[in-house]
Amino acid sequence: MNIGSDKACCQILALMNLNFPDTMKRYTTAFASLLLIVNLVFAQDYKMERADSVTVFHWPEGKQMALSLSFDDARFSQVDKGIPLLNTYNITGTFYVSPNAMLERVADWKDAVGAGHDIGNHTLARLNGTELDGKSFSEALKLIEEARDQVAWLVFAGHEMNDGGRQTALLSTIDSICQYASDPANGIWIDNVTNIGKYVGEMRGLPEKL
Repeated sequence: MNIGSDKACCQILALMNLNFPDTMKRYTTAFASLLLIVNLVFAQDYKMERADSVTVFHWPEGKQMALSLSFDDARFSQVDKGIPLLNTYNITGTFYVSPNAMLERVADWKDAVGAGHDIGNHTLARLNGTELDGKSFSEALKLIEEARDQVAWLVFAGHEMNDGGRQTALLSTIDSICQYASDPANGIWIDNVTNIGKYVGEMRGLPEKL
């Protein structure tokens, strides 16, 4: 079986779905539909309007923006270092996994799902985001502030989660983002792509399942 093909990816995730807990089953069946909703929102050029425009988009609990952290490829550093860091803040990320790499650390990815993290397939269901790799916190903060000014949803996208290296979202930056987003004074709803995408879809009157 060609692991790199779309059909093979579907088969692998289906097989894993038989062994994952109920939370994994829920995520793998709902993720594709929710991702279509998210993509439809952006494809139709829905922008989170500023407060002085005719139509205002309202985030829950008076938040001024939404923020998601997403990571690709099921890199080992994600389960070794990144996910434990997110867990310390009770923040859930979205992980677009490559089946080959995921199968080498199945137990760790089961734990990630159990902690509430999103699992999507890199080939079949991936939302492009704003690159986080290599950025300092000050660089990331500028993007966060721009999104907040626009009452927008910012999705960061990274690969490795480590202290340095190629294609790496720096742990120090992730840590600072989590600290900043966790402060209620900063008005940020930080959550995974599925949860925020579902809310956006509901607010825009889009169907839950497409």
